[in-house]
Amino acid sequence: MRLRRLDLARYGRFQGNSLDFGTAGEAPDVTIIFGPNEAGKSTAFAAWLDLLYGFQRQGHPYAFRFERKDLLVGAEVETADGPLVLQRTARNTGSLTDASGREVAEHRLAALLHGLDRDAYRTRFSLDDAVLRAGGEEIAAAKGDLGRLLHAGPSGLSGLSRALDEVTEDVERFYKKGGSAQVLPAAKRRLKELEAEMRERRLAPTRFDELRSAATAREAAAQDARDAVAEARRAIAYADAAARRRELRVRLAALADSLKGFPTGPDLAQGAAHEVVRIAAEAREAAEQERRAKEDRAEAARLLSEELTPDPEGLDLGPLLDDLDGLRFDDQPLLLRVAGAEADLEKRRAERDRLVAATDDLVGRLGGEGTEPEEMRLAPATLDVLSSQLQEVRDAENDLRSAKEALADAEDGQGETPTAPRGEAALAEAWERMRAEAPDLAALR
Repeated sequence: MRLRRLDLARYGRFQGNSLDFGTAGEAPDVTIIFGPNEAGKSTAFAAWLDLLYGFQRQGHPYAFRFERKDLLVGAEVETADGPLVLQRTARNTGSLTDASGREVAEHRLAALLHGLDRDAYRTRFSLDDAVLRAGGEEIAAAKGDLGRLLHAGPSGLSGLSRALDEVTEDVERFYKKGGSAQVLPAAKRRLKELEAEMRERRLAPTRFDELRSAATAREAAAQDARDAVAEARRAIAYADAAARRRELRVRLAALADSLKGFPTGPDLAQGAAHEVVRIAAEAREAAEQERRAKEDRAEAARLLSEELTPDPEGLDLGPLLDDLDGLRFDDQPLLLRVAGAEADLEKRRAERDRLVAATDDLVGRLGGEGTEPEEMRLAPATLDVLSSQLQEVRDAENDLRSAKEALADAEDGQGETPTAPRGEAALAEAWERMRAEAPDLAALR
């Protein structure tokens, strides 16, 4: 894995900065980053570590310009499968994403790091002052990872000593001459036990034939037993059905005996059985309602006698209410008329307001604005004359409508209008025919 570009989007004092190392060429691929103290070299390497391994959860040293939740670093790396663009946020889960924002599995990045954890990566690839001071003794004594790395560096065999130690430890753990607790002696003992057990359990051909014959016989016996069980179950079912039929016959005989004392009567009409069932259901429902009503009545009586306190004023009003219920108006109970009048009161009020508004409008049109309705009141004789004249107008309108209808009927009876003749001769002929067939004008009038 090779770093092509490092993006310090929001990290430390940087925002929107990138370090572009370019693509790898054929020449030696070494890039040197230099600068004065506090230029940001350590910040860039810390950002690279956070991209690879994630942000530490608390007390992040580079969360001073931006809060930890807003930190963002990115990079473009070259892999065997091609370039890969990554981004890392400070979220606890799903913090590693690609350029499109899709989550990238952590194991994909771990495979590119070949199992190195954060501390091992920092030790191998970051020889700053603190690491050099802490590893001085290891360098001098050629001990530890750093010491072995520096001493074995010229030979290109860094880490070989540790690898040899690990291999030696694995070999001793697997096999040690004279030892009995290592992996190989234990495996050999277990192998001997398994071979002995296999010899004991080895099946001879004759024994196999005997077991196969016994298995065949037992399978036949099991099939016979299953058949017997099925037959027994059928017999039990038949016995249960017979017992049920006997019970029904006994019940039918008892019902016939109970009906002997009743007349036969006519046959029931079609659908009568369903009607009887419905009536029976309604009767049961009515009985249940009656039972609940009795319970409610008993509960109400208990409340009246035990928990409710009589109201003296209410007791005094009782006789008055009874008298009020007995009052009648126009052969109807007074309270019923009052209830009806109350229901119709709003409608009557609206009608009254409409008539008052119409009256005021008419008075204003007849007498002018500001005229009182009493000033426009007419004498009874004048009202009678106006009423008779109004009736005459209505009669005249009826006569006019009747005359128009008679005129329309007469026009329909005349038929289509004849075509006027053309030419003087035709006109003279038509004139003579009209004089010969002249209608009675007086009758037409």
